[in-house]
Amino acid sequence: IDEIKINNEGADELKELFSYLNKLNIDYIFDISLARGLSYYTGTIFEIFLKDSEIKSATGGGGRYDNMIGNFLGNKDIPAVGISFGLEVLSDAMKNKIDKKITTQVFIIPIGTTDECLNIASELRKEGINTDLDIMGRSISKNLNYANAFSIPYVLIVGEDELKEGKVKLKDMNSGEEKIDSLENIKKLLR
Repeated sequence: IDEIKINNEGADELKELFSYLNKLNIDYIFDISLARGLSYYTGTIFEIFLKDSEIKSATGGGGRYDNMIGNFLGNKDIPAVGISFGLEVLSDAMKNKIDKKITTQVFIIPIGTTDECLNIASELRKEGINTDLDIMGRSISKNLNYANAFSIPYVLIVGEDELKEGKVKLKDMNSGEEKIDSLENIKKLLR
């Protein structure tokens, strides 16, 4: 930006900004066509992109808005800079970076037994067994797909009929083997 010979406040602000970015070794591109489209910005605007990512859209954006906060506080002069991030874009970018394996050992699928399953989950956790459960009411197949996607080794399927008999169904997600037994015996097996 040293080529800017215009002597005005905006150019001076840009020169100062670029000197800070250079000192901090922050990569940037000056794009004179960038527009945020919001009238409250009073100075420099910016967008943030991920380096070496398949995601090419901005993950965040913001800028300077000196008048906005002051307008809410009786027209006081309060300088401000803000940024917001796009959670969906960041989530998409992180999908490839996060190992899908989690520490959950058992995933509980309630079949009309959510209240009872909350107690079962609490019992398993007290035994040191990392446990999660579906509280969204998804179908069994969707819950099994979820457990597979996150490499959860066991699924506990808890229906009303099994509970009446004092039993639960444990499914080994690796072998596909299923076992119906008391919760106490299941706890011993999982420890």
